[in-house]
Amino acid sequence: MKKDEKVKGKKDMPVKVREEEEEESKRFLKYQREALITCLEIAARRYKIPWCQTVIDILVKHAFDNVARFTSCQRDAIQKLWASIREQQTRRKQGKSVNGKLDVNGFEWLQQKYAGEKISIRHSVGGSGDRRASQWLG
Repeated sequence: MKKDEKVKGKKDMPVKVREEEEEESKRFLKYQREALITCLEIAARRYKIPWCQTVIDILVKHAFDNVARFTSCQRDAIQKLWASIREQQTRRKQGKSVNGKLDVNGFEWLQQKYAGEKISIRHSVGGSGDRRASQWLG
């Protein structure tokens, strides 16, 4: 069967069958998004585990950025998740964690460390970007 024949076959399909297929695909997307929200809610419960935090932050932020694709009920759930995650992020960054000490994961620690670093033109010669390396290079 050639490509042209497939296109003709779709055009010849009864309108009712085509509408049923469209409804089925919409229903599938809705269930898929509901499953995604369920996964995000389960992940949010694991937020206190340090190695999970960065991934959860990224996933919930991505869902929040694409909130327009979801139904209104699903949007509310995503907005609540995003608010909860942001609150926990700010608490961690301010040092108000459960155990009382500053709670920063490895990703955030490296992010803070390298935020102010100067990068050398030669990629590590003169580590902090200064000219001291020129003395021993000649």
